[in-house]
Amino acid sequence: MAEKPRDEHESRVHESFDSLYEQAQVRGRLDDAGRDALEKLRAAAAARNGEALRTGLKELRDQHGWLYRELATHPRLANLYAMTEAGQARLAPAVAIPQLEALAEDPRLAGSHVVVAALGELHRRLGHDDLAAAHLRLALDRAATEPERQHLRDRLRELGATSP
Repeated sequence: MAEKPRDEHESRVHESFDSLYEQAQVRGRLDDAGRDALEKLRAAAAARNGEALRTGLKELRDQHGWLYRELATHPRLANLYAMTEAGQARLAPAVAIPQLEALAEDPRLAGSHVVVAALGELHRRLGHDDLAAAHLRLALDRAATEPERQHLRDRLRELGATSP
């Protein structure tokens, strides 16, 4: 487990991670690899090490997607990421993606291009070009007007992707 906090910042970081561990949906699914990944993030956040925090978040997203989504939507931990140098630019997309993914599953939005286009834009901002292109292509298929389709084709071209 983590070392005892030395100052107020470290105390807040430790309390925030502890509150994530206490969530039933995390506690019930957390394995040793996920726990190790969270502990690396806890140490990076406590040390205010933005580079290690960004690296750890990327690894968490790639290796433990469900846990990354829990962390990204946890109110106390999302705010910690905002303290990193790149956090301001990357926080909003990282937090918004799981919320938009849930919206995309709403039957009332079935067939709409708006949510998938927004997901494409957020993935583009995070540098997930393949995911961005996939969402933008789907939005292009669903878009009803030529100006919307042209905008989506332009976005795909900016990514270096081809449109269908």
